Order: sequence, then structure tokens, then C-alpha cells
Amino acid sequence: MTGYSRRDFLSLTGSAAVAAMAGPANAAMGSNDKFDLVIKSGDVLDPSQSLRGKRDIGIRWGVIEAVENEIPAARAAKTIDASGKLVTPGLIDLHSHVYPYGSAIGIPADELVQAQATTTVVSAGDAGVNNLAALRR
Repeated sequence: MTGYSRRDFLSLTGSAAVAAMAGPANAAMGSNDKFDLVIKSGDVLDPSQSLRGKRDIGIRWGVIEAVENEIPAARAAKTIDASGKLVTPGLIDLHSHVYPYGSAIGIPADELVQAQATTTVVSAGDAGVNNLAALRR
């Protein structure tokens, strides 16, 4: 017997589970650390944050790390000038036809989302009883 009680076991496994669900820890950025990408001077529109205005966006490891009025160019490994452009979070198309074998109006999703700048599309009834055989293909 190791001397652990049930309470000790539950405490240790609970802590391990919480740590595992938290995901990898990213180091905090220092004042001299560089962003992988900075999108500069875009008109940032994010209704969830009540934000509309010219901002710079700093991205590191695929995650938005900063949305600031000005990020110095020296802090960017790569820069994209978005002056005069609208910058938004991923948009959602709630009515699309992305099943190309279901009807004449179906477009493959990989072709559609790039053209309309969406990250998520919801298929609006492309597949049904009339084309179930094609759906299985």
C-alpha cells in the first residue's frame, strides 16, 4: 500500500485532468518579442467587442495576441498593410448550397468560402431524399 487515501487520489487525478484540459501554456509576450504577423492600419470591425476603428492586429502562433492602436514595425516578423480595408472576425454564411452533387446550384465548400471570406457555412438543404444516392458517394 502506498499510503494514499481516496481523497489524495481524487485530488491528484482531478488536478491532472484540469491541467490536461487547459491545453498548452503559451509564454507571455515580452516587450521585445516579435509577432509572427501584424495586420496594420485596417478598419477593424468586431461587434462582439463593440469595436470599430483603425487598429493593428498582432498574431503569434496562429492566435490573435494584440489589437492595438499602433504596433511598431520592429515587433513584426511579417506585416500586411490593410489600409482602406475592412478586417473582421470569421464570418458565418447561414444559407449556402455546398453540396455540388445535389443540385445545379451546389458549389464545393472549399471554393465558396474563400471567395466570400467566411470561415463557416451552413448547408441549406442540399442533400435530401431525391439525391441520397449521390450523397452516399
